[in-house]
Amino acid sequence: LGVGNGVTLKQIANKMIQANVSRVQLSLEEVQQLVQTLAFDYLIDQRGVTENGEAMFVAAKPVTTMCEFGLWDVLSPDFHFRGIRFEDDVFLSAHEPHHHS
Repeated sequence: LGVGNGVTLKQIANKMIQANVSRVQLSLEEVQQLVQTLAFDYLIDQRGVTENGEAMFVAAKPVTTMCEFGLWDVLSPDFHFRGIRFEDDVFLSAHEPHHHS
């Protein structure tokens, strides 16, 4: 479906009907909600629009972190006393001011 160029919402809805994904036929609005959920979960990305202005969606590329920091590390009670080493060997020590760009 889409051969890597992306698919529209209508194409996704038609493929879901063809594949008999749901026992109840979903409306275009319901399929749109599912697509939005996939986009918010970073499982799909929008890649351009068609000539008719319809959004084209593709499977998202996996994202790898640039450091050894895992989100679960923040649950540790001593998290704010830890330093983080990034893959380019930059070290952010505990309590060092850092800013998001």
